[in-house]
Amino acid sequence: MKSKGSWSIPASAIRIMTLTLDWSREILRFQLKRKIIFDDVKRPIKLPKGTQTVKIGTEIDVVGWGATKNLGVYSETLKRSSLPKISNEECLVTYGYQMTERMFCIIAEDRKPCVGDAGASAVVNNTLVGVASWSESCMFSYPTAYTAVSEMVDWIKEVTGID
Repeated sequence: MKSKGSWSIPASAIRIMTLTLDWSREILRFQLKRKIIFDDVKRPIKLPKGTQTVKIGTEIDVVGWGATKNLGVYSETLKRSSLPKISNEECLVTYGYQMTERMFCIIAEDRKPCVGDAGASAVVNNTLVGVASWSESCMFSYPTAYTAVSEMVDWIKEVTGID
């Protein structure tokens, strides 16, 4: 259904990946009730190949409907930014034991994911590399942790049946 430049497709059958205590496998899959018709606006996205990783410093495109400031209201328009990936060691300084090898972090002083952006995509060259998981606060300079999709490709292929 198209309305004011947006599209809505009903979904069902939500399946959540078994979550671990460290939140390092926070990802879900949902079933669309009808097929998406791809065009200039709606296009499929690629999955990482094998254990493909993103190099430190790479600009990652992130999108989301979340608030634009801490405790703010959710955005009515989809927001997009490019943010650099930082090393997991740098992220460990902030988050300690909460970081695992199945995650990565991004950070920028002047823009970042915020409340309401959990589950949002992180993309490099039309490849889905991450899914927003959590952050301490978007008001301060805390990194945002993402589930690394490269670590979840086998599960995604298993539950979706894609190759």
